[in-house]
Formats: sequence, structure tokens, C-alpha cells
Amino acid sequence: MRHLQRREFLFHSRSRFTSLFVVRSGSLKLTALTREGREQIVAFLLPGDIAGLDSMGIATHHTTAVALEESSVIEVPVEEARQLCVTTGRVRDGLLDSLGVQIRRKQSTLVLLGSQSADERLARFLLDLWQRLAPPGTGNATVLVPMTRQEMGSYLGLKLETVSRTLSRLCRYGAIERVPRGLRLCNVDRLQEIADCETRPAKSKTSPAG
Repeated sequence: MRHLQRREFLFHSRSRFTSLFVVRSGSLKLTALTREGREQIVAFLLPGDIAGLDSMGIATHHTTAVALEESSVIEVPVEEARQLCVTTGRVRDGLLDSLGVQIRRKQSTLVLLGSQSADERLARFLLDLWQRLAPPGTGNATVLVPMTRQEMGSYLGLKLETVSRTLSRLCRYGAIERVPRGLRLCNVDRLQEIADCETRPAKSKTSPAG
């Protein structure tokens, strides 16, 4: 078990790849550098996700992992993980399931980035967070968003000003509310209505409030 403070690095890009890390609590972001040297967020990892999967098959880490808040991870040496996959079917199946989930999430993000609507990107991103963070069977449960506006913008390909304006609209619609340490998803049904409204071809630009 390893404990991380907010903004503490778990590993750096191009550092030696020796372990996988299962997120036990908290949240992390994975970043990569563009050709221009700009940091780009490529994924957010929440409890149950595995950091380091994108480095399998190479000698160094492909991305940099940073804690968004106080977090804990379970470190599993790569060689031990490979051996467990051979000897323990449950571990092998769990690793394959995690790979599948992260691949599907990346594909969903690519589809989302093809949309021209900031409202749709933010609403669907927040819905995905709720699905990953809310306890099963809790319905319209309240969850906190650990990412900053800059981090959401980096991940969704939106400017900071656009993220700020869009979040303000979502607050006025009653889908989210601002709290001292970030955002709270307080009405998932309303958030889903906004996302659905944004995807209707004839009314894609109509305000959900109207």
C-alpha cells in the first residue's frame, strides 16, 4: 500500500516501468506531453482503476501519474502480476476486465470529443464520473468532483473560459453546485436531461432551461 498527498507524483513519464498500481481510494490523473511540450490529460483514474496498464510491453512509463487528492494505491510488481495471471484465473480475468474498461472509456472519450457542444462534453463527462463514483443502487446520489476546471478542460479539449461558462450554466439548471473543494453532482436526472437535449439533432442548440 502506498499513500499519496494531493499533487504528489506516483510515477513520471519515461521512468522505469516496474509496477502496476491499483487505485484504492482518491483519484489520479494521467498526463502526456504533446509535441509542443504542453501537458495533456489523457485519463482520470478512480478507485478500482489500474495505473500503468498503458505501459505494458515497454520498459518505461508512457504517461505521468499525479494524485488529484489524498489517495492510496496498491503496488503490484509487474513480474508478480504476470505470474499471478498464469497461476490465478481470478487475477487474470480482473486484469483483462480492467483493460477492456479503460479501452472502452478511451473510445467513448474520442467519440465525445467529436461533438461541438461544450454542454454535451461537460454533462456526459460528469455523468461518467457519477457512474464511477456513486455507490451502486443509490439513484440520484451526491458525489464530489475532484478535478479542477483546468483539468477538465485539458481532458475535454475545452478552454478554461468555456469550462467556466458551461459549469455556470449547469449550476443554473440545478444539475450541479459549487462547493469549497470543487463541484457536487446534486441532480443526476437533470444532468442526463441536459445531455439528452444536447444530442437531439433538431434542438441541439436549445437551452435545457427553455
